[in-house]
Amino acid sequence: MMAIGKCSSDSDIKSQAVRVSFGDLEVYPRRLDDQDLEKLAMLMRSDIVQIEIALGAGEATATVWGCDLSAEYVRINADYTT
Repeated sequence: MMAIGKCSSDSDIKSQAVRVSFGDLEVYPRRLDDQDLEKLAMLMRSDIVQIEIALGAGEATATVWGCDLSAEYVRINADYTT
């Protein structure tokens, strides 16, 4: 989301067309109520979190795989520099 927000000079990405969902729960642009936040918290505790981002800028699609960002992962990777 941060990277998309930084695309303000990219004429293909219009913030009003962007849609973001975690699982089947749309989280942007709509505002979440308490029930939605509870559902989002449950989704985020899953081993696999599916995030869908629609830029509203055409018909292309892509799949991106992420990795573990647990506290242990961050600690291990913070112990060294390159």
